Amino acid sequence: MPCYSACLKDKDIEDRYSIASYAVTIPKGQQEVTMTMRLAPNDILDGYYGLGFSIDTVYTKGYVIREWFRDVMVELIVLNEYDGVYRATGVIGGHPTVGGPFDREIELETFGENSVLFYQPNVNGLFTGVPVLATINDDNTVTVEGFPGYPEILVPAGGVNTYDPATRTFNLRFNWPGSPTREATNTFVFVRRR
Repeated sequence: MPCYSACLKDKDIEDRYSIASYAVTIPKGQQEVTMTMRLAPNDILDGYYGLGFSIDTVYTKGYVIREWFRDVMVELIVLNEYDGVYRATGVIGGHPTVGGPFDREIELETFGENSVLFYQPNVNGLFTGVPVLATINDDNTVTVEGFPGYPEILVPAGGVNTYDPATRTFNLRFNWPGSPTREATNTFVFVRRR
């Protein structure tokens, strides 16, 4: 298949990352190509970043980069070490229709350097719609909280939520207002990166 090679040159913040090679081959008819880069983790902790590149050179004779394809924006999403797909098992109590045991995969999404966001699973495999922010503390205890506009997340008196780094497992117990009060007991075991 005919293709052209292009040389990409970055315009900014070169000290925060390195790229093994700026030369890439873009197959004819495609608009995407993979490029490997190493990030400086102390400079880029979390969040979404964008880098702009321009295609400067086409090495294959007879191929032209159209003006509107010359500039490229690359989105980088930095994931923390807790981000991933987890096997979620546990019990929802106090809910009249979706209470009981559950066993399913859920995603924990990066929400800061040491925090992940998830939606509490329920018995029928759907989500309750209750977003929960879990922040892993230095001692591997976990602080859970809700979001504005959603039910308040409360930890029962004497309750301790934990993360075990050796097994990559969360043990979380909390409740939120309802009639009666909804209670969640969760174990999340890491399965894979998302």
